[in-house]
Amino acid sequence: MNWVRKLFDRLQGAWLGWRIGSEVGKHPVTRLPLRVVFERIHRVKLEHRRETGKAVLVLFDVNRLHDVNTALGLAGGDIILWNLATLIRNKLRKCDLVWQWGGDEILVLLDQTDLNGALSWVSRVEHSARGLLQERDSEAYQELSHNMAERLIAAGQEEKLGFIDYVFPMTGLAAGLAQWQREAGTFEAALAQAGEMLRAHKATLQIAR
Repeated sequence: MNWVRKLFDRLQGAWLGWRIGSEVGKHPVTRLPLRVVFERIHRVKLEHRRETGKAVLVLFDVNRLHDVNTALGLAGGDIILWNLATLIRNKLRKCDLVWQWGGDEILVLLDQTDLNGALSWVSRVEHSARGLLQERDSEAYQELSHNMAERLIAAGQEEKLGFIDYVFPMTGLAAGLAQWQREAGTFEAALAQAGEMLRAHKATLQIAR
């Protein structure tokens, strides 16, 4: 009956993979794959790749999301988080990967990319984030502020409407980068390096969280 056990284990593994890759494995707000998806699926794929090309890890953190939640409520923070995650995802190529790494951290793997290319990509993401959250005359800012106002009014929190133009400019994205040469170092080492750069970036912005 060993073949029965092997078949059962195989079917169970396939079912688990489907569950992790489905809605169960996605962040409830951003809809990005959760860290568990990396651990159970993507890590195996990355470790077995044989390309000699380079990749860059980019670790993003949403600035002052705690303050946004305090001023506009958790629903307001969710709107900011979703919009920034969508902004990042829309600038990825098919070969890149992205995960919701923590509560407000988003990890991106830019495949076949060097540091110069990654820095240019991050610069474009940051430019779009500024248009979304800081440039009041931009279409993106106007649409986001309108959506935020509608959410607050629907929740009976009209008194918070005046905080929108105050809160938006205080948030945004900070980023840390690290080149991951698959032949020369581990994923964890590159991730730690990206984390150190992220903390240094936030320190220059005088942001502790």
